[in-house]
Amino acid sequence: MLNFLIKEIQKLSISVEFLNENDAKTILEITNEKIQDKTNALIVDLLVKKQGQKGVILDPLVSTHEKSKRGAAKGKEITSSSSGVWDWVYKYKSPLWLENIISLNKENKVINKLNRHNISKKYLDFWHETDGILVIPLFRGENFMGIYSIEFPEYIIIKKETVGEIIELSKSVATLLWKVEVQNQINEDSSSAISHFRNAIFDETFEKTLDEYRSGFFARPFDVKYEGVENYIKEFFGQKKILVKSFVHKPHEEFVVSDIRNQIESSHFGIIDISECNPNVMIELGMMKAFHKKVILLLQKDDDTKIPFDLAPFEVYKYEFRTDEISVVQPRSSQMKTIDDFLNSFINMLLTFPAFQRAKPYLGQAID
Repeated sequence: MLNFLIKEIQKLSISVEFLNENDAKTILEITNEKIQDKTNALIVDLLVKKQGQKGVILDPLVSTHEKSKRGAAKGKEITSSSSGVWDWVYKYKSPLWLENIISLNKENKVINKLNRHNISKKYLDFWHETDGILVIPLFRGENFMGIYSIEFPEYIIIKKETVGEIIELSKSVATLLWKVEVQNQINEDSSSAISHFRNAIFDETFEKTLDEYRSGFFARPFDVKYEGVENYIKEFFGQKKILVKSFVHKPHEEFVVSDIRNQIESSHFGIIDISECNPNVMIELGMMKAFHKKVILLLQKDDDTKIPFDLAPFEVYKYEFRTDEISVVQPRSSQMKTIDDFLNSFINMLLTFPAFQRAKPYLGQAID
């Protein structure tokens, strides 16, 4: 039934050296449609293994479900307490074949037709139209790549020969997924190398203007209510042996733009509190962007000043200041977290730049 498809996908998996994800999706959509057409399958899902925060996630790459009302498959996080047939296949790394699900008494254990193992009711969680299911783990060598899940409606008999053909086809599918993974890794490594090259060239060009010591520039409105945030951040960076400086306008003295410009140009990074959209702060921000500084944009949480449209592409971190800590809200999120974690991540990012690496830790020495 599927011999022609098996031969063609085997040839493809051998002939292509690497494969990008979009091309893989196109190939696998065609494959899924052919499987569905030849076997009268209800749903054909191909899920790939990805790493989540709590463990493994089975993420749908291609989901063919037009004959069902279920809709596209959703990502499945595998945990010690999760349930379902996909969990069983991932846990035991073994294929699963069940039939006559609708009429089964799920209070009892069900037999996997491929190896005669009992399947406990914890894993018997199906779409209500599904009467038969074949789930195959996808391996490239010892590497688990994902699963192939094929569900059948009531009154469709799955032949053992067909099951064998799908298992054989799955081997080539696993190879294609592995080649996608290799391509993704090559792209990531290439991007990292190009970024490192650009940063190195940029640093070499501008390093002569930078401070000898690791330093940043802090800009904020002159209002005294913002002093607490500035002092907290300066103290935090100071503990990391990084100087954060700011322009101090002395009363009765002329406001000298060139002094601000020089301090910003010599800094490795900038931190800007754009609360109230203070005009002087906006000028300082413009200078930082002109000198290609890495910047953090802060905004007081309760500030309702309209942010200029040309700042829309930049991530803005809303903050809430208390006596002993600052909490920030991540862009596109409502979750607040301490600013310390965020600043540590920012410092780690700065340490990937050669010029910042080479700069001396600040130990309290004066900087001209």
